[in-house]
Amino acid sequence: MSAFPKRGSRSQSKLPAMPEFSDSDDEGPPSEGHNSGEYKVFGCQEGFLTTQGEESTNKWIRGWIKLEDNTMLYYPSQTAREPTMMVTLCRESEVRTGRKVKDLMIPYDLSRVFVVKDSTNEMIVFVADSEAEKRVWLAEVGRTITSLIDPYLKKKHPRSWSVYEVSLWLEMIGFGAYKSEFDENRITGKLLLSLTKLDLKALSISKLGHRLRFLKYLDHLRANLDTFDDASLYDDTLSSVDSAISIGQMEPELLVKCLYNKETRCVRIREGSSYKDLQKQLEKEFKFVPVIKYKDPEGDKVSMKKQGDFEYALSLINGNALRLYIAKKHKRVK
Repeated sequence: MSAFPKRGSRSQSKLPAMPEFSDSDDEGPPSEGHNSGEYKVFGCQEGFLTTQGEESTNKWIRGWIKLEDNTMLYYPSQTAREPTMMVTLCRESEVRTGRKVKDLMIPYDLSRVFVVKDSTNEMIVFVADSEAEKRVWLAEVGRTITSLIDPYLKKKHPRSWSVYEVSLWLEMIGFGAYKSEFDENRITGKLLLSLTKLDLKALSISKLGHRLRFLKYLDHLRANLDTFDDASLYDDTLSSVDSAISIGQMEPELLVKCLYNKETRCVRIREGSSYKDLQKQLEKEFKFVPVIKYKDPEGDKVSMKKQGDFEYALSLINGNALRLYIAKKHKRVK
């Protein structure tokens, strides 16, 4: 928490072991501090919280905190007129329970603790008077961050979201713990909209409840596509965020979902690739010559053996991912 209005000496004095947000906590990623995908701006939350003193991380002080707009204001008492410290939230801010922070050593029950990463990337520890009050603060701070993220995302149509913007959406719906998997698999907005239950399992969303919640949010996003700015679909200008992504990563790609032995693997090929390009990519992925099949409009699995088969399969997907069924080619016994 920074001094009001200037940052004090605490910026040089961190926690005994600098906490890092963990993505592997058993509490599960969908935080109670996020909303259900509705687009709102939230009001004021206030109450007593304990936090670390400005001059020393070993001193804990209890004060009256007001959450107004995107700022958490600290007052020495409930009747004080002027705040003495403040925390500014931004769309990159995060809020986590104490149990989701690595190496957090404090003299309080972690069930009452939550940590906020502010606009300067400093992590501030707060202790509520009860676990129930902590949950309320988690919800309100999370929703405030959500309200900051949402206007940014609304400026672009989801089909044109970059990998970074998909990660912002994951934070918005409370699935930030899965950002690394989505980043590693280069899930853009276009790919996000085509995800299925099987894909989510392949992306390490292993808990059924989490997958069902995610699909609920995704269905909400799909149902509201016409509320976004379609003009961005034709905007070739790179934003400051997008410019950090290499041109090679931004080339149009086709997502190919391959079902093999009850496992779904995601493979990417450039749009405009040939059947031979697809074969090479699948051989590289599976380490054997694959037998490739796809489903026709009647739901029958049909072998894909030549360029014409590949082009016909592409004509059926309507801009979504191409789903293939892979088997290992067996040698004939003479």
